[in-house]
Amino acid sequence: MTINEVLIKYEMQELMPKVALNKATYSLREGELNRNYEKAAKILNAFFKISNNFKVNGLENLDELKDSAYVVISNHKSSLDPIYLNCALKGYTKIRWISKAENFQNSFYNKFMELGQVIPLAKDKKMTLETKERIREVFCKNEALGIFPEGTRNKSKELLDFHTGAARICIENNVPYVPIALIGNTKPFRGKVNVNVGRPVYLRRISADYDDYKIISIDMKDQLNELLRGNFNFFPAMYEK
Repeated sequence: MTINEVLIKYEMQELMPKVALNKATYSLREGELNRNYEKAAKILNAFFKISNNFKVNGLENLDELKDSAYVVISNHKSSLDPIYLNCALKGYTKIRWISKAENFQNSFYNKFMELGQVIPLAKDKKMTLETKERIREVFCKNEALGIFPEGTRNKSKELLDFHTGAARICIENNVPYVPIALIGNTKPFRGKVNVNVGRPVYLRRISADYDDYKIISIDMKDQLNELLRGNFNFFPAMYEK
């Protein structure tokens, strides 16, 4: 880690908002859900190792983020992607995902949504005040927030342009992001699946301007593209100095 990265990390920790948790927004079953989450992650991790020769690379990149809040960004090809990623980070953190409102209308998926304590967006895919409050609660518990910046499932070999939401959340909440590449077919017994975990990126505090968010989103996409190619050494140039 460069000196600049250390300074940026320190600054972000100091600027992390001390948000009073709104207990009323928590489910009364949170403790039960957390226990079931841990059990499910262990079982599914073992299953994926058998069904897909599931392998996670680069987990050491998360060591510096122990007991820290951050945003996970990843490519998105299948509805099972969040489950694979939760299993990949088992023992490091819980990932709480943001999802569009339509996904909560499916009774089958809704069970997994409840177990993962997924945070819904509004019907227009925008963040409500309640969404933002739940995101802050996730960070105050030093957990990870999961986002698919492409905004939809994409089965092509090329990443779609990233939306600016992930960059905006990182800047507004003073947290780093971690790019994670899902490689292979994430359907059971459809081939090998690799998960490549990249280096955390601590963003400089910048003006809340759309152009700034767009530049960061392009950097996110570039880094994730390199991870998909197996390049763990690539790092956005503007944050390396």
